[in-house]
Amino acid sequence: STQTIINKGFYWILGYSKHNSFVSIYCISKELNIPPLSGKCALAQVRCFNKWKDSNCIISKIVNNVATTRKWTWDKESKILNDKLNNISSSTKEIMEFYWDRDMNSDKSIKAKTYKLYNFEESRSYLKLNLEFPEYSKGFRWILRARCGYKIDARVAKAAKMINNSCPNCCSCCFHCDSYQRIDHWFINCFLFKNLRIDHFSDLDRNFFYFLDSLFNSLVRTSNNPSVDNRINSIVKGYKNSNNMRFNCISNIDILGSKKIVNRYRIYIFLIGGRDYGFSDRINNSPYKKEWECLFKCQTESGTYSKSPFLLRSAALLNDIMPVVCKRQHILFNKFKTNLSRNVNADNTVGQPSRANADPISDPSGIG
Repeated sequence: STQTIINKGFYWILGYSKHNSFVSIYCISKELNIPPLSGKCALAQVRCFNKWKDSNCIISKIVNNVATTRKWTWDKESKILNDKLNNISSSTKEIMEFYWDRDMNSDKSIKAKTYKLYNFEESRSYLKLNLEFPEYSKGFRWILRARCGYKIDARVAKAAKMINNSCPNCCSCCFHCDSYQRIDHWFINCFLFKNLRIDHFSDLDRNFFYFLDSLFNSLVRTSNNPSVDNRINSIVKGYKNSNNMRFNCISNIDILGSKKIVNRYRIYIFLIGGRDYGFSDRINNSPYKKEWECLFKCQTESGTYSKSPFLLRSAALLNDIMPVVCKRQHILFNKFKTNLSRNVNADNTVGQPSRANADPISDPSGIG
């Protein structure tokens, strides 16, 4: 079908030649703002139906006097569809959301639910950055993959019979037993990339990430503990009252990997464009609403907190990190590679859609 061809195009954009379960079609479609074809066709059909209603042609009589005796006619089906869409919403955006959720099965997809929770800023903002800084194209593609729920996981590869069960599940770069093969780990925690994180974030004020961490704490914590609230307030106010435009060198200090920062994963989501975290009401009612608005603006523009957009920094970091990760994954998976046929139900074993992808094994370049 035409939608199947469009879906193949989604995977080509991400750098794949075939369907795979490392990303969700719903997430790619939303990220690229390309709604399902059924929604576009439904809207076009209804618009045409309503246009002919008010026309001076003879067809207006057919449209305004829909036959009820025949089982199917174009005007009868159009009227039913028109009534259905009117019951859903008068907003084109909400109608598209209805077809997105209906056709992309977002309620059944963990990745889709996660994508909706984080409410990422529009992709066109960082795609513009990609046009301005083409040297980081690979990094921007990895941001796209990360936001769509991409993962390189030995557990999926084992279930798919691509590697044997003796392959370790831990990070293939630092081999830390508590570290999983996830983009957020390599971005935030993996000590192999400590110097790269320092290189890309060292010009920020050394207290910035503690300030951001405290803002997240203000959303997570309740006001039942005044001492906690006072401590968070003092950190935020202290940073606000300082000269935020100063950029103190923090060489040899890996702020992102600091154990003092509690909300490392939330900071990672923020750095790739997340804007909600399920706290939209709290952000709107937060005493630090202006700080959040300024931070969200700095995701795609230089501003008070950063002299270059955070998404550009993230793309530059991923541009350096992911080729190394993919090469190491390639070596690790080849070491434990199996010749057995893949299990079509493998992904269901680990809570993923069917048809696991062999991309980490076959593509060590990090390009996709």
